[in-house]
Amino acid sequence: MISATLVCNGMNVILAIIIDLIACLAVGVSNGVLVGKFKLPPFIGTLGTMTICRGIAQLVNNNYNTGDIGTGGLKDLFRDTFYYGRVGYLYYGVIICLVIWAVFHYIMTYTATGRHIYAIGSNVDAARLSGVDVFKTTTIAYTISAFCSFMAGLITMAAAGMGSMQAGMSYEMYGVAAAVIGGISTLGGSGLLVGVIAGASVWAILQNGLTLANVPVAMRNIIIGIIVVACVLFDIMRRSGMIGKKKAAK
Repeated sequence: MISATLVCNGMNVILAIIIDLIACLAVGVSNGVLVGKFKLPPFIGTLGTMTICRGIAQLVNNNYNTGDIGTGGLKDLFRDTFYYGRVGYLYYGVIICLVIWAVFHYIMTYTATGRHIYAIGSNVDAARLSGVDVFKTTTIAYTISAFCSFMAGLITMAAAGMGSMQAGMSYEMYGVAAAVIGGISTLGGSGLLVGVIAGASVWAILQNGLTLANVPVAMRNIIIGIIVVACVLFDIMRRSGMIGKKKAAK
């Protein structure tokens, strides 16, 4: 909405993207401060800032979608780069996602920051006692999340050619579903980004399959909701030792 609003009001596309990036990173840092510094529950902190940002977009645009961002010059280059362009059968949007995944897979697997994020997710108090800078690491994690949201927003705008008030609605649910289906623990501290790719693929196939089968929207929501709850329940049972562990010998 930020990029589309600025472009529709005559701003250069590149400058609009830069301003958008700064705004998104500012939200990420704010989330890091709220959660890492003031100990606000992550769900409440991120839900609050999401609602505030959506409200600002609605206020600025009088609760309407933006107009078409137009064509020509940098606008065409932008839309080709983030959506329509492709190499062979592989669209640039997919390539961007794979590059982002590869970068953060490396960070999470091979860097100290990645290990610290896992440590905080597993046990924040133990991580702090081990010398991990919890506030700094938490802020980095939320800033990375904000950057990924920024990229998703650009891809969405390039696809639609406008800023939509409905863009991103329920994406938080999609993110949770893709993560838990891919084996990411909702309790924190375990999971691989490879699993996220698998989970997102299963999620997309499930969504498309139910749509092609003409399953009513209400039933699709029920089925997907059951799957998410079942995956989270399985994770909790596994982490608590209720399943997957043999009883100790008497």
